[in-house]
Amino acid sequence: MVKKKLVVGVVIALFSLALVWRLWFAQEEATVDETPLAVTVQRAATRDVSLPVTFTGSIEGTQSAVISSTASGRVVEVLVEDGTYVTKGTPLLRMDAVAANNAVRSATSSVRQARVKYDNDAMAYNRQAELYDQGAVAVQQLDAARTQMLVAESDLETAQATLDDAQKQVADATVVSPVDGLVANRKVTRGQILSPSDAAMTVEQMNDVYVTCQVEQQYVAYIVPGLAVDVRVDAYPDRVFSGTVEIVNPAADKDSRMFLVKARVPNGDFALKPGMFVRVSITDQPEKMMLVPKTCVQTKKGLSYVFVVADGQARRVRVELGDDVGDDVQIVSGLADGDAVILDQIDRLQDGRAVTSNEKEEASA
Repeated sequence: MVKKKLVVGVVIALFSLALVWRLWFAQEEATVDETPLAVTVQRAATRDVSLPVTFTGSIEGTQSAVISSTASGRVVEVLVEDGTYVTKGTPLLRMDAVAANNAVRSATSSVRQARVKYDNDAMAYNRQAELYDQGAVAVQQLDAARTQMLVAESDLETAQATLDDAQKQVADATVVSPVDGLVANRKVTRGQILSPSDAAMTVEQMNDVYVTCQVEQQYVAYIVPGLAVDVRVDAYPDRVFSGTVEIVNPAADKDSRMFLVKARVPNGDFALKPGMFVRVSITDQPEKMMLVPKTCVQTKKGLSYVFVVADGQARRVRVELGDDVGDDVQIVSGLADGDAVILDQIDRLQDGRAVTSNEKEEASA
């Protein structure tokens, strides 16, 4: 009996506590501060917003010159290292030119001999021509002298061509840069046998560089030469490199269905280097959006709300959010143009609280 009374007492006590708690919570829930709260509001409005679109890409030189020798031979001197800045005509390496120099000396001697013979044959022809005019020699003798002179002239031209070739071989033994730029990928060493098919190094023209990226077809309509781009690289997190689109491939890649785009970016300090991974941003075409500051949005249990002013009171409105745009967020649904969205005092607001509002002026465009 005592035990039964004890159980009943516990049940009654628990019921009483629950009733008190419920009444207290309901009172707290129903209590709304009647003191008007001063708030700042902004009128919701749909406007044109241009969002940045980002693509990934890489850096390449505007011109990459592959350096090789025009003839096989032994490298006797390498004059540059990777990273050396060179101008057009700067010597990069020298090949063994002993045989070429010997060929020049031999060809020079041949030219000298051929010229002496031609001069003698030309003088002999002129004498025969004078005698022929006087009737002292037959025409056959004149023709023979003329033929001998022409043969000597041809031999002189051949000898001169051989000399020119030998001199070119000597000149080609010193390999020079065809462009201004930075030496890269140097593979040649002194004493190495180099053939024309071997790449000794490259010279990357880098005062300007190309940023190349693949672009989906929906953006090709307005990505045109002259469009401004912003380029960012992880190596320089605080820098934004500006450039302009220069080339848009008119045909999509057969496999990816993407279009190759190249933008030229000034690179006077050579900060951007071929092969770097980059992010390329362009401004998308304007899109109709309603934006509100992120700070005025409350999220509870996965649902988002803002407060608006209606009839002098704060009213909580559920909204659906879209894209983040800087410090703002897109409102997909829940607000209408002209709604007075409360921007501050969010933590002190309750649904139904009296407010006095001061409208924030929009910054002029």
